[in-house]
Amino acid sequence: MEQQPQKGPVLSKTEGFSIIELLVTMFIFSIIGGIATGFLISGIGAQRRSNASQQVFDQMFHALEHMSRALRSAQKPTDNSCIPLGSNYETLYEGEDTVGIRFIRREGECWEFVFLDEQIQKKVNGENPVSLTSQNTLAITLFRVYVSEPQGGSVAHQPRVTLSLQGESVTGREENIQRIHIQTTVSQRAYNTQ
Repeated sequence: MEQQPQKGPVLSKTEGFSIIELLVTMFIFSIIGGIATGFLISGIGAQRRSNASQQVFDQMFHALEHMSRALRSAQKPTDNSCIPLGSNYETLYEGEDTVGIRFIRREGECWEFVFLDEQIQKKVNGENPVSLTSQNTLAITLFRVYVSEPQGGSVAHQPRVTLSLQGESVTGREENIQRIHIQTTVSQRAYNTQ
C-alpha cells in the first residue's frame, strides 16, 4: 500500500495556542473591557449630572430674569387696592416664611410672584397663577424676598428687592439630583418719589 500525500497543512504539536494561553488572553481582554466599560458608564453619569444641573440653572435663571424685569417697572400705588400707599412693594408672608411679593407695574396692573407648590408662580390682577418654572424638571426648595425701601420719605436710595431662589432637579436618581442657589438684587428703573 502506498501512502497518499496529506492534503492541507501539517500541524505539529508545537504550533498554535494552548488552552491555558487562550484563557489567559481572554481574561486580560475581559479586564481591559471591564475598565473601558466603567469609564464609559462614569462618563455617561457625569453627563447626566451636568445636564440636570444645566436644566435647573436655566429654569431658575429664566424665573429670576422674568421677575427682575417686572420688578424694575414697579410704581407707587395711587390707592390701597393692590399694595399699601407709600410703598413700592409688599412682601407676602405665611407665618414667618416669605411666600411672595406684590407690586404695581407701570401699566397699573397688580402683579404677584408667589411660592406655591414648590414652584414660582405669577398672578396678574388676581387671576389664575401661571408657573414660571416647570414641575417636571425643577422643585423650588427656598424662595426669599428682601425689600429695602427708603425710610421716612427719604429718596437717598431707590427701593431694592433681593430675590433668593434655591432649587433642585426632580428627574433622575438621587445621586443625579442637582441643587442650585441663585440670588439677585433689583432696583427700580424710574424711581417714583410721590
